[in-house]
Amino acid sequence: MPITITVDHSSAPVEVRADMFGANLLGRTNETDGVPNDLYIDAVDEVGATRLRYPGGRAASENIIELDRSESGSDQLREDLRAYLDWAMDTDSRTTLVLPALTDEHANVRDVQDWAELMLTYMGDKADLIVGYEIGNEFWAEIDEIEYGENAYDIAKALGTVTVNGHQPQIWVQTSNVVGGASNYKGGSYGSISDADAIAAMEHWDPDFRPDDWQDGQSAQKYYVGLSNFHQRVIKGNLELLEQLDADHDITNGFQKDTTTNGIDGIIAHYYYDDNVEGYDLTDVATRSEIKALDLRFATWEAMMPQNLDIQVTEWNVETNTWAWMGLRGAGVVVEQFQNMMELGVDGADFWTLRHNTTTAVAGASGDAGAIELTPSGMALKLMAESLGASSTPMYTVDLGGFDPTELEVNGYTNGYRSVIYVTSHSDNFAEEFSLDLSLLAPHALSWSGRTIGIDANSSDGQSDNAAYDEDGNLVSRLSRRKVDDAERAELIDVLGDAYDESFFKLSGSQWLTYLPKPEDIYLRPGVGRPSSMDDFYFATETDVAASLTEVSQLELGDRVSDLTVTLNPYEVIEITIEHAQVVMGNSSADVFNGGSGDDVIYGSGGDDYIRGSGGRDNLNGGTGEDTLIGGDMNDRLEGKAGNDRIFGGAGDDKMVGGDGDDYLRDDGGSDDFVGGNGRDTAAYWGHQTAVFVDLETGANNSSDTYNSIENIYGSNLANDTIFGDAGDNLLHGAGGDDRLYGRSGNDTLKGGDGNDFLRDVSGRDVFVGGNGQDTVSYWGDQSGVSANLTTGANSSGDSFNSIEHLQGSNTGGDWLAGNHLTNHVDGAGGNDSLYGYDGDDILEGGAGADRLFGGLGDDRLEGGSGNDFLRDDGGVDVFLGGDGQDTISYWGSSDGVRINLGNGNTLDGDSFDGIEHVFGSNLASDTLTGDEGANKIDGEGASDLLRGKGGDDTLLGGSGNDRLYGEDDDDRLYGQSGNDIMDGGAGDDYFRDEVGRDTFIGGAGEDTVSYWGLQSGITVDLSTGQNSGEDSFMGIEHLIGSNSGSDVLTGDDGDNFLRGAGGNDTLIGGAGNDTLRADEGNDRLEGGDGSDVFVFHNDFGQNLITDFEVSGGYDVMDLSFVAEITDYTDLMSNHIRQSGEDVVIFVGSDQITLEDVAINDLDSGHFLF
Repeated sequence: MPITITVDHSSAPVEVRADMFGANLLGRTNETDGVPNDLYIDAVDEVGATRLRYPGGRAASENIIELDRSESGSDQLREDLRAYLDWAMDTDSRTTLVLPALTDEHANVRDVQDWAELMLTYMGDKADLIVGYEIGNEFWAEIDEIEYGENAYDIAKALGTVTVNGHQPQIWVQTSNVVGGASNYKGGSYGSISDADAIAAMEHWDPDFRPDDWQDGQSAQKYYVGLSNFHQRVIKGNLELLEQLDADHDITNGFQKDTTTNGIDGIIAHYYYDDNVEGYDLTDVATRSEIKALDLRFATWEAMMPQNLDIQVTEWNVETNTWAWMGLRGAGVVVEQFQNMMELGVDGADFWTLRHNTTTAVAGASGDAGAIELTPSGMALKLMAESLGASSTPMYTVDLGGFDPTELEVNGYTNGYRSVIYVTSHSDNFAEEFSLDLSLLAPHALSWSGRTIGIDANSSDGQSDNAAYDEDGNLVSRLSRRKVDDAERAELIDVLGDAYDESFFKLSGSQWLTYLPKPEDIYLRPGVGRPSSMDDFYFATETDVAASLTEVSQLELGDRVSDLTVTLNPYEVIEITIEHAQVVMGNSSADVFNGGSGDDVIYGSGGDDYIRGSGGRDNLNGGTGEDTLIGGDMNDRLEGKAGNDRIFGGAGDDKMVGGDGDDYLRDDGGSDDFVGGNGRDTAAYWGHQTAVFVDLETGANNSSDTYNSIENIYGSNLANDTIFGDAGDNLLHGAGGDDRLYGRSGNDTLKGGDGNDFLRDVSGRDVFVGGNGQDTVSYWGDQSGVSANLTTGANSSGDSFNSIEHLQGSNTGGDWLAGNHLTNHVDGAGGNDSLYGYDGDDILEGGAGADRLFGGLGDDRLEGGSGNDFLRDDGGVDVFLGGDGQDTISYWGSSDGVRINLGNGNTLDGDSFDGIEHVFGSNLASDTLTGDEGANKIDGEGASDLLRGKGGDDTLLGGSGNDRLYGEDDDDRLYGQSGNDIMDGGAGDDYFRDEVGRDTFIGGAGEDTVSYWGLQSGITVDLSTGQNSGEDSFMGIEHLIGSNSGSDVLTGDDGDNFLRGAGGNDTLIGGAGNDTLRADEGNDRLEGGDGSDVFVFHNDFGQNLITDFEVSGGYDVMDLSFVAEITDYTDLMSNHIRQSGEDVVIFVGSDQITLEDVAINDLDSGHFLF
């Protein structure tokens, strides 16, 4: 079974912005005199970085805001800064600038103002390449929250006054990190914010920005005291910093803004994954441990400050020397970190770092002259930048679930037309196959492909030294070895086996050092027994291994997104891209508003508003009241908010949000997103020229629309629609055209409207309203079958019908379906169904299964379909089509006798038939019924009938009355039933059954049998004389079967007879000939007579006597093959036979067979069959 990847539509999607793919430019590491070196630029191009952070991580030491007051104009700027700005302008490179903030000198308002004015003036008309100012870098290592807050306020005040050419870069301040060495809250609460202060401040938090685990109705105090001490300190550290920015410096009464703080655009954090501190949390949702409590840091700022804040993560990666998650394992962590940042609402992020002398650099060491080779983490970054950041239509996060995070991680993004999914293996198995069902994310996929990130085996030597070489091949840098103790060293030696070399370890004093990964992260490659070289290993965490990238075709992934197969080695990551459809969003206002030709945002607020968009991408919001919103020509967002609203998307790809109330949302073209909100909401397609397809349960549709909290669908009034409901109570309205409506579970109302409509029930108490035209209700998919009656207008499950002409039953269960006085089409579909036409010229289709069709009055057409079907004529000129299987027509109830010949396909009263194998006559009159060359069952029912089987192995039943039955050719079965019947088997081996009356049995050619099975009393029959106790007569009969309950006396003749006593204490006498006598339950007496006879016994054979078992000459044989307790001749002679006087007794428990006047020694294996 595939793993079904679920989609949580309740989670708000977050746009992946281009600035999420920034990178750090390290001063003096990645540049020379301010100009990035060529290999760093190559790395930037390779990973697709969209902005640079300068000078990354070295704000204080580089101090780019330093001015040379001895110079004039732009010459006052540092030379290396001017060189960097020149390069940025030449290459159109967007950048952020990191300003120092550790000292009063850094916070000199006049100097900062002058610097910003000079720098932006120097940039001229390209000043907008400066994205933002980052105030400080990791201040927490040097100064506390109060000192930084005071400095940051002064710097922000200075920067906020400078605008050049209409551009002012954003201003970002850092959040508090209470694990920093200088923090007032590292390891304890030593700052100015008490627990009471924190709780008082939190009372003012905006509910929309509270942490997700703050429950509705929960007080600030209750939430706060439920946090761990560490998380309380996170809040207090950030509140203390915020208090320095607060206008009245008292955070307990809320945040008071001034001009300076109003100009702060965003906040900053760094995000380094470190399993040595928190541990990697393998859950389907990132916990506070995995995200390093960033949610609390961001919530403290966003909920406290009454303004929109951008969130910037200006450094992120796996923490350096976190050995367990380096190399290939790091690629999955990078993908997960990116998803976590998106879910936290991060607007921009700068990766640390591309080229550097660290374990986590993804494009080589800073001095390495070789060509750029990305690590697996670098390759993951590159693929995300290509697939998520370079899209012309923004990508949004998708909250996915349904998988076991201990086996794999699944992250997803979509823009409505294209979805990108990242699957990371957490399994230790090689070539692990994961079967995934992604149909809930992309139900109407057009195409898909994949790219797998793995290890380039040629780059792997097991040594995480990150060695760098210059152009001449000389070693220019190498990382330090990691420390290992004696136990780990011994374990590594054991793991490496014959591949071990002493050079892998270095002893420094008493400390062992190595470049090897941890032993638990070294895997033997498949097929390797004892390793002999490092090539035999798979190093999942080797830091300097290069990535491999393998294209995976649609054919390799599978032909359905509901069952895609990805094959991954340990910790590999595959990116799956699926092309499908788009989603857009919008809003509205009060009174009457008409948008212009641009992108309009209109809020209706109170009142019953009329809001119309026009050109551009409009955002229309109705507010309270019963509003009418009409989208324009582009991709709009329309939101009704409170009240019963009417929303018309207009042209373009729109998002319509109903909000509270019973809302009407109409698609007017384009790919739309319907979000109903509270109440019973309707998505409508009135006016569509082409057929509409909608499935509310999966969200699938042929208009590239999506649905959330939509209960009702109105189809097009002009076309033939197909509409599916969901598990709730739906109203589906087909409107005009020949529509197909599927209710699914829930108590649904299905209205066909004009046209010939098809309405399908799955479960629930549904209302079906056909409207004009010829309308059908279907129960296809019902597991147990249904009972439905168009005459009464109801069914057994509580459904009701109005203006319904036709019915279709379950495809699996057995149905009872009845029409009415109109012309009905009743289709049983699958299962064993009973169908009734009643009045009118009806069509009844049995479908699969053994069905019973009753035409009723009128000229009807009865089609059995596959299965063994029963078709009954109730008057009129009817057509019977049996279809596959063994099918029967019946004239039960006909007051006139029926003459039917299956060989010519018609009857005397005008009926016609095809594919009919069996026929039942009238129970009231005498019939003449003739079969064809097939195997027919012909039942005369009542009165005295004439039945002829013709060719084939036929079964003829006379019914009541004195009947004549002629089997004719082949092996027939003739049942006279009541009355004095004449039964003539004709050619073939025929079977006759006597029940009641004085019957005549004529065997004809072949081996023929008369059976008295079913008689309550025994029967005496002697084939040699023809005499019998039932006053029957025999001619050409070779075999007899007695009563299954009475004691019979059956005697053969001179031929080879088969005599079976069945139940009771029977006497079987073979007479002359080679006879077969079968004893069943009861105490039987068997006499073979002359000839070589066979005596047959079964389990539980009772007390039996064979009076003349011949052991020599033409000897007799006993067939014990049906006696389970006796396995073979050896078993018989050892365990189941004894001499009793002059007789031999064969026994199984209390059952025994006595061979009269036979000695054991005269018996051998030839006398027995096993």
